[in-house]
Formats: sequence, structure tokens, C-alpha cells
Amino acid sequence: MIATALLEVSLTKALMTKLADFEGFDKTIFDGPGAILGSFYSRIKMARALGVAGPQVELHLDTIRTIRNTFAHSAFKIDFQHDLVAAEIEKLLPDNNPDWKPEFTSQRRRFLGTVTLLGSALHEKAQEHAGERIDLWLP
Repeated sequence: MIATALLEVSLTKALMTKLADFEGFDKTIFDGPGAILGSFYSRIKMARALGVAGPQVELHLDTIRTIRNTFAHSAFKIDFQHDLVAAEIEKLLPDNNPDWKPEFTSQRRRFLGTVTLLGSALHEKAQEHAGERIDLWLP
């Protein structure tokens, strides 16, 4: 859950580089009642629409969101080997580094590896384009 929350922060920062800036921008768009991009789902779809994320990144983000929701909304204790979670993990990047966190299952490493890679890439993209945020202008 924490890793996914950090990924969502990176996605939000990357989106912010593509949107106009105005007073209360963050609260109006991302937080609060009626926030247009108040959900992880809506942020993923907007990232795709703005070209922040391509189709593969969108697929991985949607898969991570689905896994997060499975954990968050389960009434029972589940893990990364649970049938519903394991099926979604098959859509993520392969576990190419079994020496990293050997105490974790392959499914957990795949999940965390994909989350880490995407979060890092989105963070770098946000940093790279941070100065390009558009200021709202009226004639």
C-alpha cells in the first residue's frame, strides 16, 4: 500500500507538469470534494491522455491499482500468491533479480520492482519538466 501511494505521488507530480497552474490548483484538481483527478484511476487515464504515460505504462499502472484495491478491499488476509493477486501480477514486469529481497516471493518482487521502476521514471519525468508548468494567463 505504501509503495503504491508513493507511485501515485510520482504520477501526480508528473501530471502537474502538464496542467495549468492557478491558486488552489492542487486542491481543486487532486484533492477535496469533486476533485477531477481525485482517484488513482482518473490520474492514470489523464496521464495517458496527456502523453505522460504510454499504453504499456497505463497497463502497468492499472494493474498496480487493481492489486492495491484487491488488498485494500479484501475482508480476508491475502498475500501476493492469492489467486486474484497472482493473476494480475502476471501482467507486470518479470522478476529479473531474485537476489534482491530473496525473502520475498517472486510475485512480491515483481510487484515492488514494477512499482519502483514506474515511480522512479515518473519522478524523473516530473523533475525534467518541472519548469514547464503553464501559468494561467488572462489578457
